[in-house]
Amino acid sequence: MKVDRYSEKYLSLSPYQYGANNPVNNIEVNGDSIWYTLKDNVVTMHLTAKVINNSSDNINVKRAASDIAFGISDAFNGEFQDNNQKFILKTDIQIKAVNSMKEVSQSDHLFVLEDANGKGARGATNMPGGKVMTIASSDYANDNWFSDHFSWNTTKTAVHEFGHAAGLTHEDVKGNNDLMQQGNAGTKVTSYERALLIIRSHSINRGPNAFLGKPYPFVHDPISKQTYPVYKLLNWK
Repeated sequence: MKVDRYSEKYLSLSPYQYGANNPVNNIEVNGDSIWYTLKDNVVTMHLTAKVINNSSDNINVKRAASDIAFGISDAFNGEFQDNNQKFILKTDIQIKAVNSMKEVSQSDHLFVLEDANGKGARGATNMPGGKVMTIASSDYANDNWFSDHFSWNTTKTAVHEFGHAAGLTHEDVKGNNDLMQQGNAGTKVTSYERALLIIRSHSINRGPNAFLGKPYPFVHDPISKQTYPVYKLLNWK
């Protein structure tokens, strides 16, 4: 059963009841790259995304894609409740390494690895519920024998930014050791936040992922209502 992105029209129904209880199975509506399906008490969050290296580093992008996918699954899998009923959130994460924007579909979520000077934030999502997550390339190992065997990837920032793309905010944090906590974040989302993902599923998959043939380079701040170039906001090199 598809999660109804217009469930607010049926306030007496659970958000999981699609089209006033008309069942559909595993159908992606409007080409969205984050979508949800329900079978019994298991809700599955599906993601189709790409990773591109836009930095000057020789990143092992295939390894980065695999590690980010694992990090998302590890952080988001778990239980939550809706109307006193228990559900299990599982993930189906498909992230592919690409060499150019020609391999990126308009609907794809996009992780962009960029140069950083270490003085700014380590990542940003282009807008709440947006499709582009820009991450410091220094979190990822280079593509050589030594790095492949003796270095590791740090995916916490990428997974945190994915949380924003999926609809979560810093204000949703209810305690310590929460993935969405700003700064020294934890590693997992809470049961409360898993429920919020479903509720806000109509407010995601927003905006473009490309601009003039390149990864989308702007961040739209919902608080200040201003738009910033991502390199300026995050002090990229």
